[in-house]
Amino acid sequence: MKMIYKSESKKFVCIASYDERMIAKNARFRWDPGQKQWWTDDPTKAITLLEYADETALPILKQADETRQESIQASTALDANLDIPVPPGLSYFPFQKAGIQYAVQRKNTLIADDMGVGKTVEAIGVINYLDLKKVLVVCPASLKINWYRELTKWLVQARTVGIINGNKFFDADIVIINYDILVKYQKKLESFDWDLIIVDEAHYVKNYKAFRSKALYSIAKKASRKIYMTGTPIVNR
Repeated sequence: MKMIYKSESKKFVCIASYDERMIAKNARFRWDPGQKQWWTDDPTKAITLLEYADETALPILKQADETRQESIQASTALDANLDIPVPPGLSYFPFQKAGIQYAVQRKNTLIADDMGVGKTVEAIGVINYLDLKKVLVVCPASLKINWYRELTKWLVQARTVGIINGNKFFDADIVIINYDILVKYQKKLESFDWDLIIVDEAHYVKNYKAFRSKALYSIAKKASRKIYMTGTPIVNR
């Protein structure tokens, strides 16, 4: 078995015999019936078959692995030397500063700290540091008021904050909406260019077939940044 990298299509391709097919399948490569080959464009999947990489794939995968290891190390940091704006009288915990630094360096971030340690404040810290103008917060209905309170408490720049209810759309700099009415306002929300979408209790959209999941994915397509937050990133079974 051999894995090569095709630069023209930016794909890693496994050249495997019939008996070797399960190696590629277990690495979550896709089967192309037309070309009769296993492939992926995801380096994190290809890295699992590093031992089979030839000279075209090896340097790319080594670089991807180094980047992944650096990201893992950064994700476990407990403090950061980052000057993050904060309202007078308030301060971020060191681990929150580390989380904010991690998120501002990436377009897509999963914050999976334990419940009750301040993921909401970390997300608001990203807004403060990057001075983002148009933000959508998606959360369970029971958390909308909490988000409103935390935003008005922690934001360093004046922002209008609006909560969307079932019978009225409220446009603002920062819009808060619950999962249950996402589909109802999907088209309206898709019309905005969001600087950031914050998805609180992100396990609510773990089922990609659910209507609210599809609505969120569609709304988030044009978002410049996305932060997903959940205390349960891996569910039972």
